Amino acid sequence: MNSLLSELRSFQEQWRAIWLDEDLERRIRRRDELIEWKSEILAKDEEPLVEALRFRGFVGKSVWDLVNTREAYPSLIEPLSAHATRGYLPPTREGIFRSLTVKESDQQVLGMLIDEWVNGVDRDEKFTRWALANAIAYVAKGTRYLEQIGALLDEDEYARDPFVRRLNRSERGRQILADRMQEIAQ
Repeated sequence: MNSLLSELRSFQEQWRAIWLDEDLERRIRRRDELIEWKSEILAKDEEPLVEALRFRGFVGKSVWDLVNTREAYPSLIEPLSAHATRGYLPPTREGIFRSLTVKESDQQVLGMLIDEWVNGVDRDEKFTRWALANAIAYVAKGTRYLEQIGALLDEDEYARDPFVRRLNRSERGRQILADRMQEIAQ
């Protein structure tokens, strides 16, 4: 994991640097090389997850193949949930959280997602954090979770958006949201 994280950070540094190159052809060539390199890094990172999913009948190449698919995949929820707590790179974790944002995810999945949020997982990764919040807000069906969702609101305006949208669906949720936002503002 550490070597893959180092590679990902190196990729990010080089990605920023290519845009400074004035030679357009060289910049395009280097961009394409970097995109290929990032794909290789993420494929290496996902290997254990994809293997576990294939054991359950998955035929895709990446967890991202599950995101926004119309097909249900109830047999994949358990391995997705088990791998969600592992130390994957942020893009892989984001794909896992997005893949768990489906009606087949149950209360056990919700508990794991909330634990990940409370433990501050990926706090510095805004897209991963948003995907986690979105999964929690989606899986927490019904009004019995409104208080719990309200308690999860924090100062991160980007990541809390799914919670705000979820709470705004009912009068009780709007009251919880107003109270919690007042607490945060103080």
